[in-house]
Amino acid sequence: MSSFRFKAVNEASKRKPKRVEASAKRPSEYFGELVFGRAQMEKYLSKRTFDALVESIDKGTPLSRELRLYLLRKRLEQTLLRLEADKDVYVVRSLRSEWSTKGCSPRHSSDSTIPT
Repeated sequence: MSSFRFKAVNEASKRKPKRVEASAKRPSEYFGELVFGRAQMEKYLSKRTFDALVESIDKGTPLSRELRLYLLRKRLEQTLLRLEADKDVYVVRSLRSEWSTKGCSPRHSSDSTIPT
C-alpha cells in the first residue's frame, strides 16, 4: 500500500497546476451548491436507504453493515467516475488494482447486497 501512495504522490508532483478563475459571485451565493443534502439524498437513494440514513443522522441509530458497505461502494464509484473525468488514468488503474486484490472494488460484490 505504501508503494501505491508513493507512486500516486510522485505522479501528482509531475502535474502542472490548473489555473482557477475567481468566481464573480459572492461565496454566500454559491455556498453549499454541491452538497449532497437531504433533497439530493431523497432523489438518488432508495426509500429504504434514505429512511435509514435520515434516522441515523437524526436519532443516532447505527447503520447496518449492509447499508454501510453499500454507501461505501457508491462513494467509491463516484470517486472513480470523478477521477476518470479528470483523466487521472494512472490513479484509477492503481485504485482498481488495489481494491480488486483486497476484494473491495465497488463493482466486485454482487448487487444482491445492495439495499433497495
